[in-house]
Amino acid sequence: MTESGSQAWLDALWNKAVATPIDTGRYFSASIQLQVLITVSGNHGVP
Repeated sequence: MTESGSQAWLDALWNKAVATPIDTGRYFSASIQLQVLITVSGNHGVP
C-alpha cells in the first residue's frame, strides 16, 4: 500500500470506510471495519 499509483484507490477506500456508520450492535461487522481502517491507515503492527 505504499505505491503512489495506488493512492487514489486508497483514498476512495478510506472515504467509503469513514462514511459508513459503524453498527456497534453488530460485533463482527464493527470489528472488520475497524481492522480495515487500521490497515489502510498503516497503523498496524506485525504480531
